[in-house]
Amino acid sequence: MTEGWLIVRIAEKWPDSEDTFGLTLMSVDGSALPTFAAGDHIDVRIADGLVRQYSLFGSPRNLTQYRICVQRASPSRGGSAFIADNFRAGDLIRISRPRSCFLIAEDAAFHVLVAGGIGITPIIAMAEQLILDGKSFHLHYCCRSRARTPLLGLLEEERFTGRFDLHLSEGPSASRLDLDRLVAQSPPGSHIYVCGPHRLIEAACDAAKARGWDAARVHHEEFSPTPAAASGEAFRIRLARSGLELDVPPENSIAEVLHSNGVNVELSCEQGLCGTCAVKVLEGIPDHRDVYLNTTERASNATMHNAGVLLPFQDLDPSAGLLVTWNRSSIYYKLSASVIGGIDGEGCSARAPDDGAGIV
Repeated sequence: MTEGWLIVRIAEKWPDSEDTFGLTLMSVDGSALPTFAAGDHIDVRIADGLVRQYSLFGSPRNLTQYRICVQRASPSRGGSAFIADNFRAGDLIRISRPRSCFLIAEDAAFHVLVAGGIGITPIIAMAEQLILDGKSFHLHYCCRSRARTPLLGLLEEERFTGRFDLHLSEGPSASRLDLDRLVAQSPPGSHIYVCGPHRLIEAACDAAKARGWDAARVHHEEFSPTPAAASGEAFRIRLARSGLELDVPPENSIAEVLHSNGVNVELSCEQGLCGTCAVKVLEGIPDHRDVYLNTTERASNATMHNAGVLLPFQDLDPSAGLLVTWNRSSIYYKLSASVIGGIDGEGCSARAPDDGAGIV
């Protein structure tokens, strides 16, 4: 749940590429906005229960404004289309404070920046910060065509000269990025940062792994969910405070079922990307299907995400249970159980009874 919303004014809305537009946001009274780091994003509250994340692409040293770039998705799940059709310069909107899990490695000898499409937004902020810090980097930007290249005009400004290459997949100047070659030719001690479609991130990770790079030198952020297998079984959940019991079919997430039954849970990407729906795991081992948690966080099983393309945890050991907290309520899940129970309160524990009934 996002708390402490900031009210800001849309100072400017401008057309960018063929399917993107930009927003400049300023505080209502003209005071400085909260600090942010390169790679940070903000939540934008679009309507009740509808929140979307957008990366900040301006210089982290300029706190008079935040700048975001929005790509109108086709088809849209409601966020980008609503902003495109309804947000206007002068409007007041609610946003969160900036946050991130996509940061620059301070100890890197060289920074290799790779972006695909709208994934350029956090990558540009990183480039701006590296310029300010006097650090070495090169930015590789993959897009379909110049007409569909977000923020191209910004990258063609003088400060990026010699530090930026555009790789197009269509048109007379088509030049696809060779990630294997890029990784092989990177200076010793380089780190690579990738943001964009899953296939681009996967290719970069594979190239780095093939060259023996430590996983800690590969940083990425996704704007689309990782494809997941459609396996799993239906199960039942019970909300401890209300006593409401709901069946979760294999094709739905817990969050979708809760929301469709009138349980007010705040969602954003609804794909396991942003972390808005993260909850604390008190017991059990979830099958993580998000792309927000890193390998270490997944291994700890401290948190899980309840909104995703598929059920965030499936194919659990039938003897295992999962107790999570959702907005101060506890929910206990057991795949083999026909009745699911829970208990209220923080720091509580739960056990599966010997008879396997699943009642806590």
